[in-house]
Amino acid sequence: MGIKYTNNELFFDVVEELHAIVDANGQVVSSDITGKIEANSRLSGLPDALLTFVNPQVMVDAAFHPCVRFSRFEQDRSLSFVPPDGHFELATYRAVYQGLAPFYVTPKLSFHRDTGRLNVMLGLKAGSKDVAEKGVQDVRVSVTLPEAADSVRLDASQGNFSFDTMTKELRWDVGRIGQQRSPSLSGTIHATSGAEFDAHAAPSVLVDFRLPMTILSGLKIDTVSLTNEKYKPYKGVRSITKAGHYEFRTA
Repeated sequence: MGIKYTNNELFFDVVEELHAIVDANGQVVSSDITGKIEANSRLSGLPDALLTFVNPQVMVDAAFHPCVRFSRFEQDRSLSFVPPDGHFELATYRAVYQGLAPFYVTPKLSFHRDTGRLNVMLGLKAGSKDVAEKGVQDVRVSVTLPEAADSVRLDASQGNFSFDTMTKELRWDVGRIGQQRSPSLSGTIHATSGAEFDAHAAPSVLVDFRLPMTILSGLKIDTVSLTNEKYKPYKGVRSITKAGHYEFRTA
């Protein structure tokens, strides 16, 4: 019974978002991870699937698709289910995580009268060998400057930057950070004629990024097995960590 496919396939994506706030001294104010396991099922008949994990204990506040047998998860932290057809969200969870992404961000921002000074440096942290091989991808830095900001004179060692005079958003599209690259953005910010900056202004810097094939929580799908059908499907697992709300304060 059920749908029949010429090619039977079952894919999983483990997607985590890192949320963090870092103060001006580089100390972590808060940090945690939200994650989800997405599935795409193209399977004939009604097979029974079983997922086992490495480090399943990191999953807290977990919620599951109705197809998941929760009693089995309570028993041994594995997921037993009959996959629905097509795309579906198998599970969501939160993971306690006290660290940051494996690259540093050092923003410095100050204002005096009609001029501001900005310097942002990025780079891989020492010991990030695995990340260095794949690189940190789609890195973007953004900061909303004070209302008095009218123009910027900046130099980017990598990527491109833009300043929106209406929203006051300064955006730096860095691109990829690899082992040999430590990008920087530096220069001055200028106020509208006749205006001055508040010397105590301290806008936060937001950072966006992607870490392909990396899961910071340590969760990993260990095995994917199917029963109740005779065929052997193609199975695939991918993983990625992305920035959630990733904020660096400047004062």
